[in-house]
Amino acid sequence: MVKYKIARYINNISINGKEFILDDKNKIIEFDTIDKAKEYLEEHGITEFEGFDFDEIEEEIVCPRCKGKGIFDDNFGLEVDCPDCFGTGRL
Repeated sequence: MVKYKIARYINNISINGKEFILDDKNKIIEFDTIDKAKEYLEEHGITEFEGFDFDEIEEEIVCPRCKGKGIFDDNFGLEVDCPDCFGTGRL
């Protein structure tokens, strides 16, 4: 089943990479549908969705740096950005 995460480019500049909505344990919050993700934003006072992306979460992998399991931003299968250690490493 496909899940979604809310993302936006840091400072709204695409060269900066993305930041994600996290829970109180610093894990990326997953949503079952894009509509549920939008509802979450609305509940937190955000009613304009311009600048936000609703990215599909496809798989859980292991970070090559800290060995933590999590959902990663996969750049064509070459690198991962770990939400736990914030490191980037080759797969």
